[in-house]
Amino acid sequence: MPACTVPRCITLVGLADGVADPVGAFMVVTRSSGNNPVSNVNVEISFMDCAGVRIGAQQAAGITVDVAHRSVRTTTDATGAARFTLSGAATGTPGSGVQSAKIYADGMYLGSATVGTLDLDGSGGVGLADFALLAADFYSETYVGRSDFDCSGTVGMVDLSIWAASFYSHRSAQSPSAYAW
Repeated sequence: MPACTVPRCITLVGLADGVADPVGAFMVVTRSSGNNPVSNVNVEISFMDCAGVRIGAQQAAGITVDVAHRSVRTTTDATGAARFTLSGAATGTPGSGVQSAKIYADGMYLGSATVGTLDLDGSGGVGLADFALLAADFYSETYVGRSDFDCSGTVGMVDLSIWAASFYSHRSAQSPSAYAW
């Protein structure tokens, strides 16, 4: 599928009243060689190479969690779009690096994405303990993808702003009640 669109980054979010924070919404768009949308395509995001990342066992309707393959998937709509907003968290360790999530459409590799996580400790939703981890990533001399929410390749002020907006909106106030892995 030569003309597909994939995100450079995916941000795993927390929940509010069981609903994933919309700040984490992203989509993969599948198109034919003629640049026409392709519907009913199985789009899979593989987290197999994403150390330190956990996905919520329950996701929104239409998104399937595959524990054995450490992946999530859904089907494209009439516009060729597969829409995701994934709840999940980090394990508290720096975790996955650049472009560690792999994206497939009907088994064909489309690209990779860096995985960020607003809930950096995986406990109690987005809170002050997460801010401490974000600050450590901000001041780290090495790149930490879990805190690069703007996909810039660095952890900077924009990432702090994105995290703060999520914290103050309370839309990521809860961690998933259970993790798939």
